Amino acid sequence: RTSREIMSRCLAYTQGDAEVREPRLERVRRWVVLVSVLMRNHVRGKFKQPLDEEVAQGLLTQLEADRLQSKATWSANDGKEDKYPPRNRIAFPVDMLRVETSAMFREGLFPSFNHHLAVDAAIGELSGMFEDCEHLALTMMPLPYARYTRAVSFVFLVLLPFAVVADLPPYVVIPFAFVTNVIYFSLEHVASMMEAPFGNDATDVPFEKMIRRIEKHTAAQLACNYGRPVPNLDLYPETRSSGSTAERLRHFPRELRTSSDGIILSG
Repeated sequence: RTSREIMSRCLAYTQGDAEVREPRLERVRRWVVLVSVLMRNHVRGKFKQPLDEEVAQGLLTQLEADRLQSKATWSANDGKEDKYPPRNRIAFPVDMLRVETSAMFREGLFPSFNHHLAVDAAIGELSGMFEDCEHLALTMMPLPYARYTRAVSFVFLVLLPFAVVADLPPYVVIPFAFVTNVIYFSLEHVASMMEAPFGNDATDVPFEKMIRRIEKHTAAQLACNYGRPVPNLDLYPETRSSGSTAERLRHFPRELRTSSDGIILSG
């Protein structure tokens, strides 16, 4: 939502010569999409991987990729050199978004400073979303607490049949204990999947599909504003929901279909 909001505000607020305005808007779109891609890499623990894929996709130039993978700082004490921190890569497109929108303001594309501030606020919200995702992805249940609660639950499940055997018929105790164990271990399994929602499992957040949607939707926003088609980068084509997948979905009743967001459709 925030990525489309940034594009929407830039399109609505900017004015001026198309030869100056359109290249700026297209660079804003590129940085917005790159934020999403680097966010995906970060929460999946792939923040140290080379940026060759992003260069091939057209999200980074080779010069920009080299800057993010070359020496960035050195120690004033012992002279030790360090590369640009891979965990901080997402700061680069966020910074470039602000550089781009500031240049748009200086060039008179924004009618007032307040319009520029509105766009900058949306960029800040996008950056804040990364902090939230990082916190969710990297904050795990403390291991001693998890082991303790599992041990206590195990003892409870073992002793439960002995606690109810005096009040229930013998032929009910075993099914009762079995159903209780199934419910508990099912809940524990679901909780363990929810603890790490950004993986590659079928129940995890579909990051690739979301990024593909962001990239295509922002291109469509530009197209509507320009009055002509705008090329998109066709990111993660394996996640598109057309073709055989869409054909299979058409055979299901509408009330049983699910959207790509997992929302039940009805009516």
